[in-house]
Amino acid sequence: MSTRSSCATKMLKAVPSARSFASTSQACLPPKLSSKASLYAKNKKNNSADEDGAGSGAGVGNVLSEVTLPRPDLSGLKAMHPEDLAKDTVGQVRAFPGPALEAFKALSMPTSIKREHAFTSKPATVVRDATLKMARTLDEGKKVASREARYFLTGDKGTGKSSLLLQAVSYAQSTDWIVLYLPSALPLVNSSTPHTYSQQRALFEQPALASALLSKFAAANKAAFKQLQTTKEHAFGDSKKVAQGKTLEDLAKAAGGDDKLTTAVFEAVMEELAAQNQRPVLLAIDDAQPLFATSKYANGTILLSASSLAVSSSPALDAFLTSTASTPSSSSSSRARPLPSAYDTARASSFDTYSAVLSGLERFELPPRLSRKEAVGIVELLRGWRGTREFVDDKSFLEKLVAADGNPREFARVMTKTAAL
Repeated sequence: MSTRSSCATKMLKAVPSARSFASTSQACLPPKLSSKASLYAKNKKNNSADEDGAGSGAGVGNVLSEVTLPRPDLSGLKAMHPEDLAKDTVGQVRAFPGPALEAFKALSMPTSIKREHAFTSKPATVVRDATLKMARTLDEGKKVASREARYFLTGDKGTGKSSLLLQAVSYAQSTDWIVLYLPSALPLVNSSTPHTYSQQRALFEQPALASALLSKFAAANKAAFKQLQTTKEHAFGDSKKVAQGKTLEDLAKAAGGDDKLTTAVFEAVMEELAAQNQRPVLLAIDDAQPLFATSKYANGTILLSASSLAVSSSPALDAFLTSTASTPSSSSSSRARPLPSAYDTARASSFDTYSAVLSGLERFELPPRLSRKEAVGIVELLRGWRGTREFVDDKSFLEKLVAADGNPREFARVMTKTAAL
């Protein structure tokens, strides 16, 4: 504000002084034009300006074209098909296959990744060494029991755990897995949906959440839900029954909008998925930490644990939450004992607590730094959605990679922040 006032003052002082030294006679005003003549003169002036702008490059459109790059042509970008994932593809940018994108649309994604995908017409990802390792892990997981194929992704902040999990979902979807993906476990326990207590099952039901998950899982696995058939008859309430041999699609629709039946139907679908052996099932949960703490749901003044919520302790999710599989000799219940909460084991030793939580889960650790090939791939990915405009030579590339300490998120951030307009 102060700069603008100073300039205005200088201009006001300069104009009178310039006039006071004028040696010519006072100029007369031109004759006033009629309204029709003035309109013609105005149009003529505008047309002349447009012609000058088009010929000289001074038009507004040409100015914008200098700072606005054309949309990149991504038609030749290869998709991340399972058969193409090999050692020589590390560092390459690959587009997510169409069916995987449809599954993402049904299941949703983390907000940060969804925002990145909005920048481009062809969402893509960078193949990393961890991508190939994850693909091998999924291939081996088909051959073993579920309790032998439970992993949790670990790594420093910004190392790409969420991106790798999406790559795993895409790979599984492309190799005929049934994919149950949650971008965050927080909605399961943050009291964002209604809950009612069921005396019959001694659990708090979450009908709205169960209905939403049923719709998402069925939409993301349409072919599988139409192919797989129920292994037994399911009864809900006093009159609703789904006969043996019906499709999972029919079973998922059995509630018919009745909140009293939705949670039971959800559990029945999960039980059928756990019982069938025609297709492997991938349960992938991002931001899973809330499942191991006290929930935000309350019964009066008492906060409920995740294991007391019907959706959070369903058979499919229970396979992820339990440290060991339940057997008839160890428990009379079909539900395995949930992992202990940190609040429940506050008086126990730290070693015992962590041992109980980690038993049955195998670490899948991401490296803290990018390799050179992977970093080059991130630069190409940013160029694909115009995240960076400047020419990146070896010097600037290494400077930014060192400044970010090789961290994938930080490297992408500095490459985007220093974009030259």
